[in-house]
Amino acid sequence: MLRDTLGRRTSDNTEPFLVMSTLGRNEQEPEELANPQQEPHTNDLNDDIFGSAPNSPTLNNEGEGGRSNDHSDIPRLRSLHITNGYREGIALSKESHIQAGFDEGFSLGGEIGQRAGWILGVLDGMARGVKSKNKDEDHEIGECFAKAQEELKIEKLLGEEHFGVDGIWLYEVPGEDGEDVTFEVVANVHPILRKWDGRVRDLGKRLGVLLDEASGLVQ
Repeated sequence: MLRDTLGRRTSDNTEPFLVMSTLGRNEQEPEELANPQQEPHTNDLNDDIFGSAPNSPTLNNEGEGGRSNDHSDIPRLRSLHITNGYREGIALSKESHIQAGFDEGFSLGGEIGQRAGWILGVLDGMARGVKSKNKDEDHEIGECFAKAQEELKIEKLLGEEHFGVDGIWLYEVPGEDGEDVTFEVVANVHPILRKWDGRVRDLGKRLGVLLDEASGLVQ
């Protein structure tokens, strides 16, 4: 009976198993075509032999690069600290010395300005209030006042001819080697102020104008 069954199944020269497997594939193909599944593709040709293996580790150069960057930053940071320290030192020096320098310069400049103002005031008073019988004297007073206004300008009184860049006077001052030299004395012996003080006093004597010693200038 088994032989008959096998004979009938194989009478059409087809293998039963192959027919069934073929039909099975034909039934599944439409569904597989409708919903294809994409498997991850790998280019590793050795997977068939060794199986899939993790990728080779990549060397991380961040540590070495970081160390080199740290070394390269040291000169830059050192330069930055030096620059900031220099600026801070300049700022502190200005705060501690500028005020003292200003006070000293202001005091000396005030003395010199006071003397120049006295001379100009006397000449202006003579030009306005004194009328001489001699026209030449009137003309002399006018010229004297004009020249004094030009020569007694503060930029000339405190110019480099009489004062250095450090603010120290360049002309000789009596008692300079001692400790009794004051700004009043320094102003009194200023070359331009002494010149004009002498001219004003001589002019006052000729015009009969009495001048006291209010100026305090050295004779």
